[in-house]
Parts: sequence; structure tokens; C-alpha cells
Amino acid sequence: MNGTVPPALARRLPRPRRGPVAVAPQLAAVDRAVFFDHLRGTTEAATRQGEGGVLLHRQALYLASYDRGPDAAA
Repeated sequence: MNGTVPPALARRLPRPRRGPVAVAPQLAAVDRAVFFDHLRGTTEAATRQGEGGVLLHRQALYLASYDRGPDAAA
């Protein structure tokens, strides 16, 4: 999401690829903002689902930790 390699993958060597390619998939800044806005909505909706939304809430919070926006901690 933000160009940071997850720690579990940091030691793996990338496979060689043909032609000019990016080091990692990247979202444009606008697309990244839309993604994290939607993710916040999903996180908040999961809390209203009671016990059925606990896993979704936890997973969404984990992904939200990659958001570097100024209001991400809130």
C-alpha cells in the first residue's frame, strides 16, 4: 500500500522480471486515500456487527495501520 516491504518478506530476493517494472505495486495517492477512507468505513461498520464482525474489525485495523495520513491514529 505504501511502499514498505512487510517484515516477513524483507529478506526474500525478488524474482527477476522482464522489462522495466516497479519494485513493488503502488497505488496513486488519490487511490490510496480512497482505499483508506473505505477501509475506515468498513472498520466502523464491523464494530456494529457484534461478535460476527470481530474478525473483520481486527483485520481492517491491521490494514489501517499502513495508513500514514494525519488522522490515521484517530
